[in-house]
Amino acid sequence: MNQISILLRISHGLVALIFVLLFISGQFNYMSFHIFFGHIMGALLLTRLLFGFVSKDAYLQWSRYIYHPKQLFKHLKKILVEKDNDLEIHNPAGSYLVLLILFCLVSIVFTGNLLESLFEFSGVLLLLTDFINTDFAYSISSFHQYSSYVMVALVITHISGVLYSSHLSRKNFPLMMITGNLKKS
Repeated sequence: MNQISILLRISHGLVALIFVLLFISGQFNYMSFHIFFGHIMGALLLTRLLFGFVSKDAYLQWSRYIYHPKQLFKHLKKILVEKDNDLEIHNPAGSYLVLLILFCLVSIVFTGNLLESLFEFSGVLLLLTDFINTDFAYSISSFHQYSSYVMVALVITHISGVLYSSHLSRKNFPLMMITGNLKKS
């Protein structure tokens, strides 16, 4: 496979952009924008999750993201200790990080939808609000906020890993994600 799918590249860029907009709108308490962007993020995540099961594109398939933990540690030793420069865009470390990022985003979107239902009295999870007391609602709000900080740390880790791998392998992984061309850049 010599190309990264346009769907993956566009969704990657949109998720990154929407997360930045969500983070900023949340920090400055622009809730109408925050809720709007949260719904867009939810739609993007749902699309990506579904395509992971039905797509024929190998870079979208979830089965390509499953690595045994031994493979992860072997890969990390290879790049951190041995400084092996034979790296691919799809590897155990990147796969684990992508899964963590997606899990974190799904948690943020779910709690965001729950908070919209609790505090705005609207949204897709409105029926669940009858089972949540005020103290638990504020715990959900704290979890939502702290999860966004965890997400920032994961994004920094992702960008650092991509730049380190690019340096080590002498392949321009960010350019590959932009152009879709997997040949050495």
